[in-house]
Amino acid sequence: MLTDSTCIYREDRISSKTISNFPKNCSTLCGYLVIDDLTDLSEKQLISLFENAKILIGGLTIFDTNYTTGSFLSGLEAIDCMYDSGVEWVSNMKMTELGLTNLKNISCNDFTISDNSKMTKLNMPKFENYQGTNNLAISRLASNFCMSGDEIKGFLTTTTVPATVEISGKLCDFVKNDKSCTKDVSDGCTDFYGDLTIGPNFSDLEKLKSLETIIGTLFLNATNFIDLSIFENLHYIIQIDQKKSALKVEGNEMLNSALFPSLKRIFSTSPLESVIFKNNHENLKNDPMTCYKIRNSVMPSSLWVPDFDDISCEDMKVVNTPAPETPGVTQVLGNPTVTPPPGHSETCTDNNSGGNIWNSKPILLISLFSCIF
Repeated sequence: MLTDSTCIYREDRISSKTISNFPKNCSTLCGYLVIDDLTDLSEKQLISLFENAKILIGGLTIFDTNYTTGSFLSGLEAIDCMYDSGVEWVSNMKMTELGLTNLKNISCNDFTISDNSKMTKLNMPKFENYQGTNNLAISRLASNFCMSGDEIKGFLTTTTVPATVEISGKLCDFVKNDKSCTKDVSDGCTDFYGDLTIGPNFSDLEKLKSLETIIGTLFLNATNFIDLSIFENLHYIIQIDQKKSALKVEGNEMLNSALFPSLKRIFSTSPLESVIFKNNHENLKNDPMTCYKIRNSVMPSSLWVPDFDDISCEDMKVVNTPAPETPGVTQVLGNPTVTPPPGHSETCTDNNSGGNIWNSKPILLISLFSCIF
């Protein structure tokens, strides 16, 4: 789809002096949008300004404003950043939510929401997919800040792996649907919200086979498990509460293999032990390959790495299989080719000029769009 040059916004920021140049009638906007303390427009005026906007190509900065919500951008369905630009919502001291209620996709190397002291939630109910490789930060918000399960999955079950990740908060109140569950694992449940403890008297073992994502802590305590093959479809364990570990495996005396068949990622914001293995079968202390696989699945990476009963992967006696040559994160996670969402292939063109305003290939990502003038 071709969009003419009137949909390119070239001003440094949005204000009463520049809104006459804003492409108000465009569904696809091309520009680096800045809304800050010099933006002298009301929330009502901003709502009117963005009422037709569906796709933003470029970048977005919301900084040091007095707005209580970012819902003036609620019509946006996709944001595609170019070059080193990103999305920033920083130091908006009265803002309680982003309010991006239609946003589904973000393709930006950097995404930062921080230092918004009254922000208690994102309110992005349709969000599905984040693609970025540099920095993802959602932190230093209100003490009761929480994220929904779908928001957490959208940011942390992505195909690309940001170099640095900082997320702090809690899981918002759970909303049950056919494929989700909490407290008890139900038939066909794929997404478990909350802390899942499995002990010797756990009776719903077959139901564990359908689990794909656990948003909370998985605690295996004194089970009779020999291996973890029961978690045949488990891909993600995600814990955003800094006070909790993501995975605890303790006192399982018969457990001689700790390999999760399909595990892709363990995410934890705990500053200390995000993964704990204690007092299990002796074989676990002699299995460096599994140790490395567990370590490589942990995100974000840090100087602290998982061990088994205080024995590191490097110090384990090699049994059967040698340790991998390059135990890097890409061994487990990788960065496969990113496919743009369907229906989003946009071009901004100025018919009076033949030059490019942006390269259509942002660093390390396949661009959803290109802006040309």
